[in-house]
Amino acid sequence: MEFCLSYTNMSGGIVFARRTDTGLIEPVEIPYDKNGNFIADVWEWNMGIYLADALGDFDNYPIGDGTPGDGLSVYEEYRGLRVRYLWTVFNPWVKDMFVMNFGAGTENPYTPAVIPNDAITSPDGFPGAGMPLLWLLNANEGSGYPFRVVNFLWGYAHRRDVYAAITIPDPNNTDNPQEGEDPNNANTLAQTYGPIWGDQGAFNRWGSPYGAPVIDVYYNTISRAAQMRGISDLEVMTCVIGHELGHTVLWDEPDGGHHQIVNSNDCFMSPFLPQPPLPVEFCGVRAAPLPNCQRLWKLNP
Repeated sequence: MEFCLSYTNMSGGIVFARRTDTGLIEPVEIPYDKNGNFIADVWEWNMGIYLADALGDFDNYPIGDGTPGDGLSVYEEYRGLRVRYLWTVFNPWVKDMFVMNFGAGTENPYTPAVIPNDAITSPDGFPGAGMPLLWLLNANEGSGYPFRVVNFLWGYAHRRDVYAAITIPDPNNTDNPQEGEDPNNANTLAQTYGPIWGDQGAFNRWGSPYGAPVIDVYYNTISRAAQMRGISDLEVMTCVIGHELGHTVLWDEPDGGHHQIVNSNDCFMSPFLPQPPLPVEFCGVRAAPLPNCQRLWKLNP
């Protein structure tokens, strides 16, 4: 947002606005920015963070492993990003996560959709209860340099690069040795390469080092899994996407965050695809003394 000075050029000369906080008659910045951090004071007041540090990153909900922040500085949350063609301002108290769907039917070169957007943003799937707020980007947003970095400013109040996960359809369920896929495993539904918090040099199915995470979705086996369970492809796709996105925030946990539980319907991170009814939150297991996997994920290391 640009800042400007308010005055009126009248016949008697230039008349400045009156500052209500001091009573002085002098130029007033619009929007008003008392501490000069390039963030409108009214936004800081409305968010309960007045006066804010432009470099602050203290998002505290949801808790996850207790690590605050999502990588977006307060200034970047205020400045906002383009999300599916709409400019969006974020909440500095809520952790944000981004996905670029390279399998959506409205994006080149995939027609028709093989990874429906509903599978990523479904209220019955990920993020579910107690997980980050998920933003689905247009597949062309964040695709410049550096690839998948959604908040690069090259300067003022930039804490670190925030990455978007990429979902990519694998039409032939083909093995790519660079991805470490098992050519003998016909039951694979998807593979995830890399955590959400940085560029780990993962490969996508074109063999380019785009960084991580990349989610390679095998929609042919998803269709077969849906037929076996008597449910829709979308229901299975939603569960699979939720599971794979879970790996991106549980990357440093044992087995990438797979949750060894008795009832797989309680958690997206079961190593086995649940039978209906599917989970309705990321992790509903309350197995003391260990925390459920919902309490282990992190966005900002």
